[in-house]
Amino acid sequence: MNKLSLKITLISDALVGSGEGFGAVIDSDVVFDRNGLPFIPARRVKGLLRDSLTRVLNMFDISHISWVKGTDSDKKISEIMGGPGQVLSAGINLSNLFPDDYENNSRWIQYLISKYTNTISAETVRNNFTNIRHNIAIVDNETAKDDSSDKNHIGTTKEHSLRTFRVLNKGLSFYGCLEIETVTDNLHLLALSCCALRRIGTKRNRGFGEIECDLLNEDKVSVIPEALKILEERI
Repeated sequence: MNKLSLKITLISDALVGSGEGFGAVIDSDVVFDRNGLPFIPARRVKGLLRDSLTRVLNMFDISHISWVKGTDSDKKISEIMGGPGQVLSAGINLSNLFPDDYENNSRWIQYLISKYTNTISAETVRNNFTNIRHNIAIVDNETAKDDSSDKNHIGTTKEHSLRTFRVLNKGLSFYGCLEIETVTDNLHLLALSCCALRRIGTKRNRGFGEIECDLLNEDKVSVIPEALKILEERI
């Protein structure tokens, strides 16, 4: 197995939602550990990488790039990312993605929370990595079609539509451990999939969740330039 690191850097604020709210204040919240440190679940990232790999292979097929041909694409995707009902394990194993130096910081934060109970809490830690956003729906022609009472209020705010959500601050970087079967071709395909992955989380069509995804070897050097060089040779 090749042992690598997956790095995701937020270019814009991102809502990597937990699927839950926070009390009566926040409708959509971010995923945190018990100390308030945010993380990105591995399952979510793996799903995005699978979609990205599918797009990359489709692009190769359309462009007649000799890498994987036609129906072999589905086989290659299952080989790398796994598939439903598959007996053999997937070609990659990915951990959750945490901020840099997570283990050390987590221990210190846990110590500080227990020692300075009245000053530091998981909530103060959360606030350091996030900010609160609000949005409200505006009545437009499309919305008014579904509700005749809104037809006279086009351009105004829709009643009871205020939503509050917490987002991760842009500039944050998250790291996860990734293992992949020792198949060089698969490694390069995964690197190209990382290169093509541009957004994560919800509200991606509203400017949120723009990212830079990188794949690093054991020396913390990006694998992507090597994969791009090989791609250039095959074009």
